[in-house]
Amino acid sequence: MHLTTTLTLLTLLTGLTLALPTPTIHNYPDPDVDFDSSNWDNKNYNDEWYNGNVIARGNREKERQKEEEEEREREEAEKKKKKDAYAQAYADSTFYFAYGSNLWEHQMQQRCPASKLIGVARLEGHRWFISSTGSANITADSGAETFGLVYSLQPTDKAVLDSREGVPDRHSKETATVSLSTPTGAGKQEVEALVYIDDKHLQPGQPKGQYVYRMNQSISDAIKRGMPEGYVRDVLRAFIPETWDEGVEEEARRRVLVSGAWEADQDKKR
Repeated sequence: MHLTTTLTLLTLLTGLTLALPTPTIHNYPDPDVDFDSSNWDNKNYNDEWYNGNVIARGNREKERQKEEEEEREREEAEKKKKKDAYAQAYADSTFYFAYGSNLWEHQMQQRCPASKLIGVARLEGHRWFISSTGSANITADSGAETFGLVYSLQPTDKAVLDSREGVPDRHSKETATVSLSTPTGAGKQEVEALVYIDDKHLQPGQPKGQYVYRMNQSISDAIKRGMPEGYVRDVLRAFIPETWDEGVEEEARRRVLVSGAWEADQDKKR
């Protein structure tokens, strides 16, 4: 009897288990898209909502990409506008690439008062050194680069610099392409610049006391304008000590204004 009762109970329980409804599995809605919870069990509504969600996501991505592209176009247009204005402003000027004591802004203002400092520039394929004359020079070297400052010059400035640099006896005038970083927001630009090079004295030498003073003033100004400190440390400081002899400042400041021929003559007498 007990066996019959047990079998009966098992049969009833099995029937109840089979009769339980199969639970409906739902994908939870994306919180970015409105979902009507009253239609939770409506398959058609779910499919429409899901497809609409996918389309909405795609549309949002397209809109984001469009906005980014428009922003890039605005930035490029603004940069071009600044470059055009920059080129127009200096259309009648000559660019000059200074890499020695003319990095000292005080010296350039005394020698060429009409000149304007533009920014830091890089000249590829040239190595900086102190020549046997005791002053800065550069020479061709494919594995090197020289940093300097670019000034805009008026015709009177060029005449002064030619005299200062002893053209053509001591220095030759050349034109080189330099990569200029402008402070106007126009970005980097490749410009043609006047460069003075002493191709007669290519042996390394030691700077004289007054030149050490002037180069330290130059280095200070150049770093403030953005010259890489690594370049100063590895290249300029290999020749220019950070300290100078007492009593050289007066001579250094006097040499700011004297002619290049006079300076060269004085150096020969030393």
